[in-house]
Amino acid sequence: MSSFASWLEFLQTNRLQLVDGELMATSERAASANTNTRLFALTNMCTLQIEGEEAKKFLQGQVTCDINNLSDYSAQYGAHCNAKGRVIFNFLACAKDGKVTLRCDASLEDVARKSLGKYMVFSKAKYVPDSDIKLCIALKGDTCENIVSDIFGKAPSTFMESIHSDDFTLIRTDDDVIECWVSADKIEDYWLKLEPLCAIGATSEWRADEIRKGRVWINADTTENFVPQTINLTQVGAVSFTKGCYTGQEVVARMQYLGKQKRHTYRAIADIETIPKAGDKLFGEDTQQSIGEIVNVVPTDDFSYELLVCILDSAYKSGEVYLESQKVTKLRFAPLPYAITNEQEETSEA
Repeated sequence: MSSFASWLEFLQTNRLQLVDGELMATSERAASANTNTRLFALTNMCTLQIEGEEAKKFLQGQVTCDINNLSDYSAQYGAHCNAKGRVIFNFLACAKDGKVTLRCDASLEDVARKSLGKYMVFSKAKYVPDSDIKLCIALKGDTCENIVSDIFGKAPSTFMESIHSDDFTLIRTDDDVIECWVSADKIEDYWLKLEPLCAIGATSEWRADEIRKGRVWINADTTENFVPQTINLTQVGAVSFTKGCYTGQEVVARMQYLGKQKRHTYRAIADIETIPKAGDKLFGEDTQQSIGEIVNVVPTDDFSYELLVCILDSAYKSGEVYLESQKVTKLRFAPLPYAITNEQEETSEA
């Protein structure tokens, strides 16, 4: 049995419910914990670990972020694109002693391995054996730093700070969120220590929080559909325009400096009985042609969904965006924590 399958089996035998591989919240655990800090099993995410004397050099020539700026004490977002500049998968990265770990959507694990692997054979870099895989959990709440410090012996205190040991990596991704990437052979022990101190949060709750922060996660339904700028990867610091060449860099740079970008990703809410999916087309006032598609979606209540949608900026400004071509379900837009700007257009007007 794989490490991931064993992890899912452990969660189920520990009286926790999983639906389609994602953990459901339990009111019983929430009440007994008596805390606002929630513990999440990020079963929707996986890690890829790359080691070797050229691990960083290899990734520097493949991904959008500047891997050379990644220290043993930091983390950063990035993406891997195809030759046409379209995102195959995006990730959160950290490094320790030359070994680089990428966390990405679990539905793209095989795709990511193959995509990087076809270039890796020409470098002195390799994947870490599956036996050394790290599994992902996270804590969110006012007391997350205290709890992590008590259980792991240390905790990152600043945004995107990372801390490492042989058994785990800790990354602070927000003021009240710390991710813990734990070795597969230790994950159950740490979970059992954390569980009494936290309420159990549903995986969907974590995904909804990422949507509210405007953080896109490419999955199997959307891989190779978007260039980085259209899914706001520049807004979260996942793209460097000074690092030099990487796969797809020419297209990404041309979009930034020469093209007039007409699409961005926006946050929206839909009230609908039919379950929307990532990759579903969206329609505007002219229902004959799609004006964009859903990038991420998560249920938040009965028949209510939060979405990140990549659409024409003109459609967002009009406010006329629908889930169906019959204009039945109109999206309600919600704020993002960062501004949407067309950098190239602003430079031209300056």
